Formats: sequence, C-alpha cells, structure tokens
Amino acid sequence: MKAKSVSGVPFPVKLNNLNHYKLPLLGRKKKKIHTKNPFKTKIYYIPDDTVMSVKCLDGFLIIKLTKNDIPHEIIRADLSRKRIYECRPEDFGYFLNLEELDVSENQIKLEDLKSFPSLKTLKICANNIRDISLDVDNKFDRLISLDLSFNYLTTQAIQGLELLPELQKLHLVNNELQELPEDMSRFYKLQDLDVSDNNFSSKLKPQELWYSLGVIPNLRKLNISKNFLRGIHVGKLQIGHFNKLEHFDFSYNMAENQHNLICARNFQNLQVIIVTGNPFGVMKEHQGLEMEVHARTGAILINDEIDKPYLRKPKLKKPPIRYEQLKRVEDDIFRLPLIEDKQTDQDIIDENNGETMFVTENQQPGKSKQHHQSPIAKPQTYEEFSRIAGEVLGDGKDYETQPNKPLHDLATAYSKLKSVLNKPEQPDYDDFNEPNYMKPTVSIPRYKYVSNDEGQEPSSIQRNNKQTDNRSIDDNDEFDLQLVQ
Repeated sequence: MKAKSVSGVPFPVKLNNLNHYKLPLLGRKKKKIHTKNPFKTKIYYIPDDTVMSVKCLDGFLIIKLTKNDIPHEIIRADLSRKRIYECRPEDFGYFLNLEELDVSENQIKLEDLKSFPSLKTLKICANNIRDISLDVDNKFDRLISLDLSFNYLTTQAIQGLELLPELQKLHLVNNELQELPEDMSRFYKLQDLDVSDNNFSSKLKPQELWYSLGVIPNLRKLNISKNFLRGIHVGKLQIGHFNKLEHFDFSYNMAENQHNLICARNFQNLQVIIVTGNPFGVMKEHQGLEMEVHARTGAILINDEIDKPYLRKPKLKKPPIRYEQLKRVEDDIFRLPLIEDKQTDQDIIDENNGETMFVTENQQPGKSKQHHQSPIAKPQTYEEFSRIAGEVLGDGKDYETQPNKPLHDLATAYSKLKSVLNKPEQPDYDDFNEPNYMKPTVSIPRYKYVSNDEGQEPSSIQRNNKQTDNRSIDDNDEFDLQLVQ
C-alpha cells in the first residue's frame, strides 16, 4: 500500500528536487561599505607583553585549541604564538596518539615535551633555546623529525641530540652556529640535515666542520647554503665519507672557483648538486664541474639565474597630460620663420651723426637686402590671394636658392592656399570644450566656392559645384567664399 501524504510537512517537496529548491531568505543582509576615507580605517593596537596574560601548556589548553574533548583522538596540534611560558608534563600522558606538534614562537624548553608517548614530528622554532639537557632514561623514543630553527643553540646542545634514537630529520637553520660537534658519528639514523643560514666560514676551522659532517653514517641530504664557505675543505676527509649523500645544496656561498667543489665527484651516490648564487655560478663558469661530476657519479648540477634587482631600470612616471592646455599647431606654408632684424644702414648713419664710415656696396643707404623677408599675412580678399599666389607660384620665384624645400605642383599648392583661407588665425578654444562631433550639424560653419557670374542662377551654381571642385582653377576664373546657411 502507498503511504498517505502528511499535510503537516513544512516542505512538501520531492527528494529529487531538493537541490533546485531555494529556501526563503529571512531578513536582509547589511551591505559592506567600502570607503577610501583614511579617517574610517580600523585602529590596531600593539599588544604589550607586560599586560598580556601568560599561558601554561596543559591538557585543557590542548583540548581548547584543537576543539576536541577526547584526548586520545587528537593526532596533531598547532600551539604556535600562544605566549606559552610553562608546561605541565603530567597531563601529556593522556594524549596517546598525538604525533605532530607545533609550539613555535613561545618560551618552551625541549625537555618539557618528552612526556608525549607517540610524538614523531616536533617543531619548536624561535623559543629562545640555548641549552638542551636530555637524560638517558627520559627521552623521545619515537621522534623522527625535529625543527630547532631560529634559536641560539651551542655545540654542547647539538651534541646532546645524539640521545634521540630514531631521529632522521634535523633542522638547525639560523642558529648563529660557527662550528659543529667534533664527532657526530653517533647520529646513526640521521638522513636529512639542514644547517643553512649560519655563520660557518672558511676562516674558522673549516676542516673540522667538513669532518664532523662526513662521519655521519647515513646522511643522504645536506643543506649548507647561505654561509661563508669558499669550498669543500678536504684536509681531514677520508675515503668513505659522504658515500650515501644524494642531495647536496651549496648555494649562496663564496666559492670563487669551480675547482673548490671538485671533491664532490668522489661522492658515489650523489644525484643533485646546487651551486646557485656562488661567484663562479653567477659568472656561468660551472661547465667543467658539471661535466666532471656527471661523468663520475651521473649527478645533475643546478645553477639557476638569480634575481638582480640592482640592474633593473626604474620605471619613469609620466606626467599627467592636461588636454585643456594643448594648443593647435598650424601647418601653414605662410608661417615662415622670422629673421632677426639686423642693424640697417639708416641706423648706422644715425649713430655716426649723419656720417657714413666705410660703407660698402652692399651697405649703401637706401638699398634693402633681398633675402630679408617678413612673414606673409593671411589673405583677406581675392586680390591679396591672387597676389600671394603669384609671388609663391610665379615664374619669377628663384627655386635654386631653396634647394632643401620640395617643389609643389599647382593642384597641391592650390589646396594649401585653400586651407589657409578656411583656418582661423587664432585657435578656437571652444573646440576643446565641445568638439564638432558633439555639436549639431546645423551649427558647424561650412563654406563653398561660388562663381561671381552675374547672369547665372543660384540653382545652376549649385549644379556646377562638383565640376568646379574637380577641374583646375584658371587665372581668369573669379570666385568667392560664401557661408552655407
């Protein structure tokens, strides 16, 4: 039997159509106001260390931060930057399955965390750790990875880490180390060692440094970048050192010659060697080392191009253009360059009180220089237009005196003279505010050439407009400009 439909169901919708059903929105969402007003920005107060409360690492704090009330279900916990200064190790035994723990940027000691029974990965960076005191009985039995970067460890503190039986990965980045323990052969299972960004130098016991690294029996990955080493010092190295090394990072050191790293060809299992940032790597002088290492071990040499911000050209900021300040440049053949007024013969006579002194033939009074020309004014009438056209295009013009200027035919010169008549002498600044394409077509002035024949009718004048535009204008033709209404 089919089940009867219940009338009191709040949403009588089929199960197949639930994905397409939109529930009604209750109320209205407040819109976020995006503003650029600097006075409406949120003020952030810098916390004061003397006022803020100090926390204690116990079971309740771990439960609160991980949001899990059952201790044995917690697998990983992030307690970084929580201002933890104290610990209660008696509560750590309840977290049976906690494997990953991050307590960076606090004030905790390493030996206070050894009560976690299943801890495998521990990150305890920037905790101001200087000394480490571990006992033989109470120790991290399952710890595999340990990160002690950004602390102030000493050689005695590093020597105490040999009591960790399962330690495979150790990071000692930026600890201001200048040397390592003399004998690190007891780090039996250590495979990954990162001692980058320290103060190792070729001037301070470099042979002891490479010997202490070489005696680590199972070392496979070594990162010694960003130090002050000039190469591999082989004074105390012996056959069998670095035999299991596969990844060797020597980038950003001070090796000036590729022969300072030629000892790397003796690392039998080497697969990758990085020399980026060294002086010889920047100069692209690593080809010999690359061929030698690849021939012996089959390893790959990596020398990436480093970023050089000091070689970049700064981007010039272009000044903003104000279009209302632009001026129209007239391309006019009548706008000739002005010639500076030289002292005339009459001025010479006036300065000498009417007496001429050493006047040559070219400087005789009453004779004007032929090459001195004044700028041609804009023609206003047809007579001035014909006169200027005769001076510019006439046969009496001396073309040989102006060899650099090109010659124009009659049609080109006529079009230029025609454009002069239409162009205003002063630019119309109203065009910048309202261009012609924004104006109505009726308000734009238009001109046309009309013949002055008295007997001709206006309709015939308009009919012959196309013919007069195409044919050339003779000297006997008379025409005038009229504004088209």
